Amino acid sequence: MTGPILIFLGPTLAVDAARPHLDATYLPPCRMGDVFRALETHRPRAIGIVDGYFEATPAVWHKEILYALSQGVAVFGASSMGALRAAELHPFGMEGVGAIFEDFAHGDLTDDDEVAVAHAEAAAGYALASDPMVNLRRGLDLAKGASVIAEDDRTRIVAAMKALPYPQRSWQAVWAGAGDLARDRLRALRDFVEATDCDLKAQDARALLDRIAEWDGAGRAAPKADHFDFEPTLFWEELVRLNRPEEATGGDGGQRLLDHVRVSPGREAALSGALLHHLVTDAVRRLGVTVPDDRVVLARFRRKRGLTSPAALGTWMADNRIDQAGCLDLARYEAQVRALLQRTMPSLGPDVAATLRVAGTYPAAEAGARRTETHLARAGIDDPGPDHVDALEPVLADYQRRTGPVHTDLDTHAAELGFGSTRHFLRALIGAHLAAESEEADDDTPARQQA
Repeated sequence: MTGPILIFLGPTLAVDAARPHLDATYLPPCRMGDVFRALETHRPRAIGIVDGYFEATPAVWHKEILYALSQGVAVFGASSMGALRAAELHPFGMEGVGAIFEDFAHGDLTDDDEVAVAHAEAAAGYALASDPMVNLRRGLDLAKGASVIAEDDRTRIVAAMKALPYPQRSWQAVWAGAGDLARDRLRALRDFVEATDCDLKAQDARALLDRIAEWDGAGRAAPKADHFDFEPTLFWEELVRLNRPEEATGGDGGQRLLDHVRVSPGREAALSGALLHHLVTDAVRRLGVTVPDDRVVLARFRRKRGLTSPAALGTWMADNRIDQAGCLDLARYEAQVRALLQRTMPSLGPDVAATLRVAGTYPAAEAGARRTETHLARAGIDDPGPDHVDALEPVLADYQRRTGPVHTDLDTHAAELGFGSTRHFLRALIGAHLAAESEEADDDTPARQQA
């Protein structure tokens, strides 16, 4: 990876204080979708997570971080949201840094509210309105270690702070009497805290930046993500859809295209086809449908459209504003439709009839099926097959002329149409062919008599 280093940072440490440690692109605290969007927009070589939103907005999702790791992006976490996620995901390759991460990873801390703070928005510099519990603990531990307070004092103040909602926790609350500390010890504690760096979150954030700088200068080792397979679940696909608006609307200029289609004469066919595409993609994922090798499906996709030369394919991709990966996705989709049709054809009879009725073509289709049945009955043919035609090749040629080229072998084609066997396919095809020939002969008879 050669992209930038991204750091999600907010109230824990000012960006001006962070830059001397690491030259990076600094982003606001992350929330759900931000890591995924950052990957799409910046193509980073590393991501560092310090701060993140929660409670009023969905927190950054573990799946986003796993996705980043699966893409070879190194992800580091410390201090706040980063420490929480690193403690949960370090077995998968996310690297945690600092004392807070270690405490969560080892189970010494378990509550998310240990790192929570109330703060202003970015425009006000993320000004803190409370102190995080981990900082309060660190100050009290240091004070106890310096014999400023006793163990029972520390325990009582910790319990008092922990009992408060996180937005109300602060040193000011301690100075106001939380913990019921004797006046002389309270004064001594305040003097000690104000003269001591008790900001553990900021310390860990600086350690994170230094660690990333070290990593960046030492060869940029890839994350250890080779022992898990990233699974694109339904929830993940929904997150991608919500955070890639171009996918929901068809790429660059997609909203304009969608708006145009929705007010155009061909909208019903286009929108129905889009719905089918969406449902097929979902069904393929749920049912575990597999398709042939990419080279096979892509070759068929190209043959179907006459894109047999590189120049023709290049022109088509330029006209359709799509790259090779997108072209392959379309080829896979067509193969998935064929696979689903083959699997579900036995139960599609009522759906075919309903579709024909909606389209207004049911009477013609029903009449055609009845004509074939009537002709075969009159001719005394119970089981039409190759013996009932002079040669099979003209029948197949006529079939392709009417319905389009067959881009695979006959057995595969028959199976894709849901026929139980090639013999079943030929029975239907030859029966329709014989009926059509008989009808054409009947239509020609008056003309011959008149001549």
